[in-house]
Amino acid sequence: MGKAFEQSTASDPADRPVMLRIETMAGHGAGKPVRKVVAEQADILTFLAWQLELG
Repeated sequence: MGKAFEQSTASDPADRPVMLRIETMAGHGAGKPVRKVVAEQADILTFLAWQLELG
């Protein structure tokens, strides 16, 4: 799925990578557990730091 998404973008994936996060154990309940929210935010911030070459 990630490869198909990258191919559908107009730019070169090497120049503008796409972050695709899949939750395999997600449900249809109300809200997310705190540990999932923290893990998601950590992934986003790590991707952002990598793209901005912060470390």
